[in-house]
Amino acid sequence: MNSQHIIALLAGFNKWNDLIKASEPLFELGYLLLTNRNQILVEDWKMYERANLKDLDDGAKLEIFKIVFLGKDH
Repeated sequence: MNSQHIIALLAGFNKWNDLIKASEPLFELGYLLLTNRNQILVEDWKMYERANLKDLDDGAKLEIFKIVFLGKDH
């Protein structure tokens, strides 16, 4: 159970249950946060998200993450 909680936190979720119930875009975003954790801190993303993306849907957040944090343009 502790391992699941740690994985959820590294993927940007508060708890394991949030991760397993996440939409496809949020699940992919979590995967990208987890696999790029050496270059991108979850807290950096969360701070950016709170400041700039409050009213956007999950798909838009994923696309913005890819562009701003991964430097990918689709």
